[in-house]
Amino acid sequence: MAQVIQANYEHSLFLIVEGRYYRLRTSRVLRASGRSPGIIAQPMRACVIALDDPWRQRDGGTARTRLLVQALADLGNNTSVAYVSDRSGDEPSIPDVTFRSVTTVPLGERRWTKPLKKYKQQLLPLPTMRGGMIAALGRHIAELAPDVIVVSQLRAAPYSAFAPTAALWLDQADVWSLFLRREIEERSGLARATAAAQLRYIRAAEIEWTRRASLISTAGYGDGKYLESIANKPVEWLPTAVAPLEVPRRAGDEPTAGFLANFAFWPNRDAFELLCEQWAPALRELGWKTIVAGIGSERLSSASNIEILGQVNDLADFYSRVDIALAPIRLGGGVKVKIIEALMYGRPVIASSYALQGFPSDLADSISTVTDIAPDFSSIIERALGSQEPLALARKYFSPEAWEQKIERMLGVLG
Repeated sequence: MAQVIQANYEHSLFLIVEGRYYRLRTSRVLRASGRSPGIIAQPMRACVIALDDPWRQRDGGTARTRLLVQALADLGNNTSVAYVSDRSGDEPSIPDVTFRSVTTVPLGERRWTKPLKKYKQQLLPLPTMRGGMIAALGRHIAELAPDVIVVSQLRAAPYSAFAPTAALWLDQADVWSLFLRREIEERSGLARATAAAQLRYIRAAEIEWTRRASLISTAGYGDGKYLESIANKPVEWLPTAVAPLEVPRRAGDEPTAGFLANFAFWPNRDAFELLCEQWAPALRELGWKTIVAGIGSERLSSASNIEILGQVNDLADFYSRVDIALAPIRLGGGVKVKIIEALMYGRPVIASSYALQGFPSDLADSISTVTDIAPDFSSIIERALGSQEPLALARKYFSPEAWEQKIERMLGVLG
């Protein structure tokens, strides 16, 4: 059974046939005869824009991009990806997806700017909007001529200018203004003043682009409520999906808690400091070992009470080593994908209260928390190990099936 719906940009019609979306255009060939214009169905062209290489880096943000690409292709759209990669000609192989890459990286990641990056971050914590603009990437987008542009970073939204008739889907893995607000609380003096100036600029950009967007989605539940308040339009909560996997615990190891993260992201390095100074010593007093793994973990300063595994290629191997996953996070924004992964791999989580911001209240309330300073794990560990509620709620919210169903529904009401 076919269904026709109308979007509110360019007076577009979409035909839905067995879950696949086709943009309709009217034919004026029959106008001279006085007959009604015919309707010709064309697959909808969706272009995902990434200012990194989602198939090289493996973290929460790139996982989300990969999932968006796969879902759009699975739903029958003519899907393309315009992205940044230093592996020219080495494109991933995904059926029915077109790839267009450039080797020019955003301004803050270029070789000559890298030595200045840490000084820049002391003044401006987040990347700049202008620094993300790459002319060659824009040309690819113009050539692809998409009907819909999908971006997961605010600073990629201006690329919609290269496809002026396309609808903009603003998907926010992190809401930058909320991230900055927390960051400012931790600063003082000049660094606080310059971060506050960047916050004002980012807030203005969020207002501008959420109001321009035809569709808005967020990874974090609370992030969506915030964007609704400034955009005056509905925002879809689209939590990042993770396929559930039963991972048996490796036999013979002592009780172990683990922290898995991308340590190229400085809020995770801050979390590691908290882990070293407060959480790991408290766990050791109770006879628990602490391990750390993930991108950049091999460059962390080692601590006597923590074992560092380095980057892991197989998440199941990491989770087979741990009884509990830790999230000692004090900074950052959005939803913490590593918490989702741990729950979907069958591991209970002990988190800071801040780490659970972005989750729906029922799930957040079900996850065990401890204080940042002087944490008391003595009763919390038993509670975390004994509760199945967080695992059940995670499967409800974060399954791949729920993800694709939401995207299908969102495309159906595009605009």
